[in-house]
Amino acid sequence: MKLFGRDYFKSGKAKKKKTGRDDNDNQTTPAGGNSTDETVNVTEQTDARPEDAAAAEKKKTDERLNVTENSNLFKLWNEYPESVRGKKFDPLEFMYENIEKTHAELKENFFRIHAHEAVFKDFDDNQKEIAEFMKNLSGYAGKVLRTVSKGFDITQEQIEKIKNVAFDENGEFSETRLKNILLNDSSLASMGGFRSSEELKKIISAVRSGNAVPEKAGADDETPETEETEQLPVFSERDAEIHFKLSADLIHAWVFILPPGENGKDVKASAITEILAENGVISGIDEAVPERIEKEKLYFKLIEAARGKYPVNGTNGKVRELFSRENNQINLVEDEHGRVNNKELGLIRSVRKGDVLAEIELPTAATDGLLVTGEPAEGTDGEYPKVPAGTNTKISEDKKTVTADADGELYFQNGTFNVRKVLKINHDVDLSVGNIDFAGDLIINGNIREGFSVKCSGNMKINGLSESAEISAGGDIFIEKGMFGGSGGSIKAGGNLNCKYLENCRVDISGNLSADQILRCTVSADGFVDVSGAKGRIIGGSITGGKGIRANFIGTQSGMGSNVTLTTGMTSVYLKQRSLKAAELALVEESLAKLMQNIRFLEAKKNSLNQFQKALLEKLVLQTKARKIQRDELTAEIEELDKKSRGSRSAVEIKCGQLRSALEINFDGFKYNINKELNNFRVYKDGPKIIARANGFEKVITDKA
Repeated sequence: MKLFGRDYFKSGKAKKKKTGRDDNDNQTTPAGGNSTDETVNVTEQTDARPEDAAAAEKKKTDERLNVTENSNLFKLWNEYPESVRGKKFDPLEFMYENIEKTHAELKENFFRIHAHEAVFKDFDDNQKEIAEFMKNLSGYAGKVLRTVSKGFDITQEQIEKIKNVAFDENGEFSETRLKNILLNDSSLASMGGFRSSEELKKIISAVRSGNAVPEKAGADDETPETEETEQLPVFSERDAEIHFKLSADLIHAWVFILPPGENGKDVKASAITEILAENGVISGIDEAVPERIEKEKLYFKLIEAARGKYPVNGTNGKVRELFSRENNQINLVEDEHGRVNNKELGLIRSVRKGDVLAEIELPTAATDGLLVTGEPAEGTDGEYPKVPAGTNTKISEDKKTVTADADGELYFQNGTFNVRKVLKINHDVDLSVGNIDFAGDLIINGNIREGFSVKCSGNMKINGLSESAEISAGGDIFIEKGMFGGSGGSIKAGGNLNCKYLENCRVDISGNLSADQILRCTVSADGFVDVSGAKGRIIGGSITGGKGIRANFIGTQSGMGSNVTLTTGMTSVYLKQRSLKAAELALVEESLAKLMQNIRFLEAKKNSLNQFQKALLEKLVLQTKARKIQRDELTAEIEELDKKSRGSRSAVEIKCGQLRSALEINFDGFKYNINKELNNFRVYKDGPKIIARANGFEKVITDKA
């Protein structure tokens, strides 16, 4: 019994003998002489019946894998009796399911490390190797076919005809009729047939010289005369042959058995086991295959004798972006009543430092498989994704998120998310941009129109004026002109405010205020209020300056409608802070009361509570503890503010060049009213005393112990 191992068929491992190929190998004409057109018609009707579709798909696979009825393998199959070869030529009978399974595994592994836009071809590498194996088998079958003719004799009548054949000067048959007779002679056909004049000439030459008739050429392997032809045994004396193929990835080991001739020996299971061992196949062996092949005489069948395990590639990481890549996109939002504020356009995407911009799914490592040779099959680890992190953004240490590294405007550019620390609006704030709520510094090269809201967490600079609008900044605010508040204008700043004028608006800032004039405004500044510019005028309203108030002129010449309330001293600041803390404490106390009420209700039914109610009771107890801690902290803060207020000795003063208004003064908690026209008016502390003094006027408001 002849064994063909890895070296003969494995691509790239050893030199293979050159074989020819039948010109018709790629045709799809089925047995029985059906034409190609008829085959197409059958294929077009595959939608009609599932079995037709399956047959068409099988036929397509056979053609792709070089298993057709035009191949030398099929011709060799025809040389054997049905009892040996089987009833149907179907070399891939036991492989379709394996091919499909392998294709699915390769495809899944491919897309684990490739984008889904990539293309995975239906004709995968595994199928290409099978196709190459079947091609080599077909080539070898052509050589075996040559041995088939060696048992046939040429009749004496044929020999006489051959001896008398005449050739012209060009070496061609001089008698066309005789040539046709010889080419179509039934006795010659019994030898396998000769299709060309060249082959017939060789026969004629051999007969005339008394030599043996040469072998006829196979369809798939017209071996050049210059290449040595392997000597094969006579067809009838051939033993069964095991052809072996080990896949390039060492995951598959295939065998293909050619049957014996009439006087040859059948295949033995031990021979199959032996060839597997010789080629180092020790894992994934289907132990039942060798015995089954021997018992059932599975000839002309490609069989997977061993199958390893493919590695599982890791998956590439993925990025889930939490913000749209579209810049300057209008995002109108409905409120709970389904109404839309047309000023809330959402054009500016504001983020704060630490805000998560994208979440990253980390890549996974590959899981090793197993080669049929026993070694591990290494997979490919997934790759970390391309992360769209740009200016003023960063990837977290655990590589799971992209966050903003600064307050500012989020925008997408050149494939990355970026944060712009300073936002510039080069026109008025109106319906073209809508309300603004920006985390960072803001510059407006224009005006703020009535009814709009402009907020930022950093500093704000308005190179224009503000109509009746809502302005808020976490830092300083600069307004080149000022604000005419009408009935709803307001300014709030965590830092200082600098402007030319304020009229009919509310101001609440944590720093100092500098303005040229303030008309009928309610102003609260924790720092110093300075109205000492060119006009330097305060007319009407209420002004609080925690660290003092200074103005050139308070009131009007006529004194009409210009009553002013001035509050200064750190006591006023402490009182404002205390008021905020007290309001927060009231909310905590209210929440605490509700929690205690619910706890008492559940504890009254403690013995009959279900699991949900017991869990709820535990949760309420924890919330109560947290609220009590919060209540105690707020109470302590309020007590500290009261203490500071009582012991305040801050060096503050109210100073005015000309007083022309009824004036109510609240100085460190002590109140005093005055309604006189005075020059160089001043209120200050002198030790424990609070003194009001002007030209020709002095009044001790109170002695402060």
